[in-house]
Amino acid sequence: MAKTIVIIGAGISGLSLHYFLKKRYSNRPDVRIVLLEKNDGPGGNIRTLFKDNVLFECGPNGFLANQPATLSLIEDLGLTDQLVSADPSANRRYILVNGHLHQVPSNLGTLLKFKSMKLSEKLRIFWEPFVSKGNDPEESLDHFIRRRFGSACAKYLADPMVSGIYAGDSSHLSVQMAFPKVYEYEQKFGSVIKGLSGSRQDKIMKGGLKSFQKGMGQLILGLAQAAGEALHINEPVRQVLHASPYYLVVTDHEKYAADELFICSPSYAAADLLHKLDSELALALKSIEYASISVVGLEFSKASFERICDGFGYLVPSFENSVVLGVLFESQIFQNRAPEKSLMVRVMIGGVRNPQCVQWSEEQLIQTACQELTDRFGIKEEPLKKFLIKYSKAIPQYETQGIKLKGRIHERLLRFDNLYLRSNYLDGVSLNECVKNSKELASRSNL
Repeated sequence: MAKTIVIIGAGISGLSLHYFLKKRYSNRPDVRIVLLEKNDGPGGNIRTLFKDNVLFECGPNGFLANQPATLSLIEDLGLTDQLVSADPSANRRYILVNGHLHQVPSNLGTLLKFKSMKLSEKLRIFWEPFVSKGNDPEESLDHFIRRRFGSACAKYLADPMVSGIYAGDSSHLSVQMAFPKVYEYEQKFGSVIKGLSGSRQDKIMKGGLKSFQKGMGQLILGLAQAAGEALHINEPVRQVLHASPYYLVVTDHEKYAADELFICSPSYAAADLLHKLDSELALALKSIEYASISVVGLEFSKASFERICDGFGYLVPSFENSVVLGVLFESQIFQNRAPEKSLMVRVMIGGVRNPQCVQWSEEQLIQTACQELTDRFGIKEEPLKKFLIKYSKAIPQYETQGIKLKGRIHERLLRFDNLYLRSNYLDGVSLNECVKNSKELASRSNL
């Protein structure tokens, strides 16, 4: 008897899940897989825009080449020769303190030169192996770093790092959920420093930062082409019903009887779909918070800069009281993002600290971005090109109550056979984690 798998949502989780399921059932002509996407194109927040010779990433600009599932997927898609590596200068990253850029310490030498911290605060970091192991499963990252490394490390390093990854607040994010490796090192080794020293295979930057010749959208295009006719764009799901043993997935075009149903939409969208099936599950999904963010892309002539920061970019700690979260020098990170005599810059604005910014006009957001760059680098000319993308719900927040919330979600899911949730609000927000988690979920399919 023929079997049907329905996947709702063609972001990176849904696209990679489709790819792994298709591979799993390649010898099963009786298995049909359908991938439904409400928008006019796949990829979710991962999109690449072009104006002439300028490339603008709407979402992540790259990924760390340290996840076998992602690298294997890229190889299978025939995209390995399209990979590009970040320039070595991208290893230099900065934070803004009192209006000045300071290089983020990456080793003992740069730590000793880090002027924002006193010598006693730097030495406090090396006391970390002697700090007792914590026992609070809901501990925030801010509290964790203060307890283990000192308050200065939390203020100058952890706080801006969270802004860069989650557009969030380190005092609200769960260390166990948002940074599971850090939590694991303390629990397993009694120390983060000992854990890093004892786990060579977990080196964070192993493999380096990668992207594609034509941007991250090239991966999305490869996955969409691999999906072929299974990918249905502009087909939003209106209703999901449970007519055991099937799930009836209703769109404007068709009704699909799914033997297995995978919902890869954001948590709030999944909540709307599942409300009639299980209101408690829907409520748990609805309670997951998201950070809003606006991303402004600007191309300038290099000659218009009085000074240029040589590196990846910089992050802005919360104590600077700025609506700007950070600035990335895209054409310095990856070549061919802009003409040789130009510099392509992305400015991130808003986040959980300033959610009102997503309501600002295009003119106000671009003006804010230009003013930030003028203050820092003395820009004397108007931008040559402008890009803007706004997300009212961009990045899920792994908050301190998230452990209990995740438990509630999994508990309610146990009431349903062959119903699965997979998106970046569960088990990691990065592209690597989404691909790895989709591969693992595909292996659990059992038709």
